[in-house]
Amino acid sequence: MAQSYGYDRERPRTEVFLDSSNLGAANVASEKPLVLMGSANGGQPHVPHLITNYAQAREMFRGGELLDAIEMAWNPSPTAQGAGKIYAMRTDDATQAKFSNGGLTVTSKLYGADANSIQVEYADNNLTKSKRFSVYFTKERYEQVYDNIGNIFTVQYKGTEAQATISIEVDANTHLATRLVLSAGADAESLQPLRTYELGQGVYQDVNVLVNDINNLPDFEAKMNTLGGNKNIETEYLDELTATDVKTSQVVVTAVGADLINQVSNDTYVAVEVDRAQALPASFTLTNLSGAKTEPAPASWAELFSKVADLGAYYIVPLTAEEAIHGELSQFLRDESNNGNHLRGFVGGKFKESIETMRGRQMNLRNSRVDLIGNSGTRRMSDGRVYNFPAYMYAALVGGIASGLDIGEPLTYKRVNIEALDMKFTGDQLDQLNNSGIIMTEFVRTRTASYYRIVSDPTTYNVASDPVQNRTSLGEISDFLTTEIRTVLDEEFIGTRLRNTSASILKNRVESFLDRQKDVGGLIVDYNPDDVQVIITGNTARINISVKPAQGLDYINVYITYEDVELTA
Repeated sequence: MAQSYGYDRERPRTEVFLDSSNLGAANVASEKPLVLMGSANGGQPHVPHLITNYAQAREMFRGGELLDAIEMAWNPSPTAQGAGKIYAMRTDDATQAKFSNGGLTVTSKLYGADANSIQVEYADNNLTKSKRFSVYFTKERYEQVYDNIGNIFTVQYKGTEAQATISIEVDANTHLATRLVLSAGADAESLQPLRTYELGQGVYQDVNVLVNDINNLPDFEAKMNTLGGNKNIETEYLDELTATDVKTSQVVVTAVGADLINQVSNDTYVAVEVDRAQALPASFTLTNLSGAKTEPAPASWAELFSKVADLGAYYIVPLTAEEAIHGELSQFLRDESNNGNHLRGFVGGKFKESIETMRGRQMNLRNSRVDLIGNSGTRRMSDGRVYNFPAYMYAALVGGIASGLDIGEPLTYKRVNIEALDMKFTGDQLDQLNNSGIIMTEFVRTRTASYYRIVSDPTTYNVASDPVQNRTSLGEISDFLTTEIRTVLDEEFIGTRLRNTSASILKNRVESFLDRQKDVGGLIVDYNPDDVQVIITGNTARINISVKPAQGLDYINVYITYEDVELTA
């Protein structure tokens, strides 16, 4: 939304409007795309949409928690980059609105009850003897008029014969145009076809080619209609035309249905369909579309989760506090990981949840692939709202930070773009919640600044003796490291013939892979080549590797010693 940076006055002045909505865009450096699933005011439901900038998201979803979550994920922190690519899915059960009259059907591109407010009108343009189609959506201040619909091109005979006609034949079964015939003669009885064009296929599939060819005939003049946009439709959609005189005046060749579809194809709110088996209406007055509805998301999201499994994303955030849905996500992530597709999720609760409630949620999850966000709070949105967000919306913000970080870099101490937390927890309580496997936020005040930051990145698994499953950052390293080495070995060695040197070749390739991860990939700090062992028995190779993963730094101990100063003069 544009904000004014000028003067609040009506006398002559310069006023500047700044629209910052386009600032939100995908972090192209991210290797961990994010999936957001929640309620919205627009967009096709239950279908994942790839979103690359906030303007695109706002146009598609129009409003609601899903749009707010996208903004929070792309603008999560004053010091860390936001999310990479976002796949957004609307979870509401929403339908489209429709209106039918004769062979014309108008369907809203907008899903949900708001679509019933879209109005359409179909009327004559008496000046150009064509049609006019109008679309109105006053809720969005939208008005679009498509004029001069139907007139495609004109034909006139300029030769010496006394009479000339044009006709277009339409197949009775398919209702598509098949032939255009140009005839001329001394009188009606002596008319002879001068040229017959096969329509809808071959050379004369497009109107532009047909018109150019007619215009190149010695005694005919054909012109494309320049009013009403692009008229280059396919010739099979031309309207039927009985033999009509083209000697005394030019004849307009029409294709009302096809031209209407063509002109309205890029409309923001409606799409039109034409059934050529039925006659189009002569006109209709301003009419509302109807039949659209918006209902809550289904009780189970298991089917929705399955639709995002193969997108190539890494984090999934369901914008709901329902524990049953969190449990479905947990099981989905566990199943996908067992199948080699390593994904992770961020979930959150409602507003101002107690320590007992948060710990109850964590205990019900206990999954190394699910992170639970504990806080709710407020932040200022780009449209000026002060938004009081629940913990499950905060999960989108934290997921945005995680998506923008390098693989294996922890969330620990990353600052967040929020203005306040709904509940203040003591240091002991934050320690308790962090140790319980809940991601919390703390307030920090220094001599020069004050801000909010994330405490750490524990998973809900909550087993301190297993850091890979207990810490999200270390789990990420394991996910990407194992996936990459599996891909390398699958593509280069599985299915190849064994040789005497196969063990050495495998060892060298593994060492090359680890060198790259150490120097470029950054997933490991170091490894000892002597610890890489390859043993091949029959058709099975066993590879043993010891590496030092790139862990996050959690603790720094500084020891300061004071000494007396001896002053002498």
